Amino acid sequence: MDYSIYVASLSHYNNGELVGKWLDITDMTAEEIRQDILSYMDSLGVEEWALHDESNLGCVFSEYGMDWDRVVRFIDLCKGYSYESVSTYVSNIGSDYFTKEGFESSYMGKYDSEKSFAEEYIEDSWLFDQIPSHLQYYFDYDRYANDLFITDFYFDNKFVFLRN
Repeated sequence: MDYSIYVASLSHYNNGELVGKWLDITDMTAEEIRQDILSYMDSLGVEEWALHDESNLGCVFSEYGMDWDRVVRFIDLCKGYSYESVSTYVSNIGSDYFTKEGFESSYMGKYDSEKSFAEEYIEDSWLFDQIPSHLQYYFDYDRYANDLFITDFYFDNKFVFLRN
């Protein structure tokens, strides 16, 4: 997946011209992003610039004051996990607060429903083995899922996360 920003000359924009370009920042450091923007503005002979668009950076993008270190952290995390899971997590936790460690400690996986998570969760735990086999058929996964997601977990966009 590629991550890009559209950087435009603010002085040109204010004069009715759209002068800018897309920068692919997928494999850049925060400092490289800053330098690329400044170099491009230098080549145009202007100092003021603005971000007018983004690609795959929605939950960490801001037209007003980008934290490039945060953007690079987001991209790096997406390289190890799916974009959808990371962006869902960041949207819930807040772009100012997400960390790789926080994501890894709370991400439980992708499930079709809360119930399907509860079924796997209880069957993988030692608790289910405590129920006599002839009574296991009567276990109410819907109610158990309800309890899990009231207290310990949340479900969003088919992803399950532990509440930290």
